[in-house]
Amino acid sequence: MGMYHSAYFAYGVRIPDGADIEELEDGLHGGSVGYLTAGNYDRDMTFLVTECNSVDLGEFKAVFPESFLRAEHGGWDAALRKAAEQLGVTPLTEPAWFFVPNLS
Repeated sequence: MGMYHSAYFAYGVRIPDGADIEELEDGLHGGSVGYLTAGNYDRDMTFLVTECNSVDLGEFKAVFPESFLRAEHGGWDAALRKAAEQLGVTPLTEPAWFFVPNLS
C-alpha cells in the first residue's frame, strides 16, 4: 500500500465531518460551490469551497491577492452560506482561505 501526499489551497468553510457526500454532490450540482474532503489519512475534513487548487508535494503555486477582488469574496461568502443552508449543515468556520495537507 502506497501513500500519496498532496495539498489544497481553497477558499471556503469547513463543515462537520461525516457529511453525506452523495447529498453534497446532489445538493451542489451546477452551482458555484463544490466540496473538498482532505486531511490526515483516515481523518479527512470536509469543506464547501468556491476556489480550490491542488499542489503536489515538492511543487508550489503562486496565488496573488490581487487575483481575487474583495467583491468576489463577498459573493463567494454568500454562495457558501446558501449552500450550507441548502444542505442543512452549520459551518464550523467563517469563510477563509485554507491550506489543507492531504495524506491518502
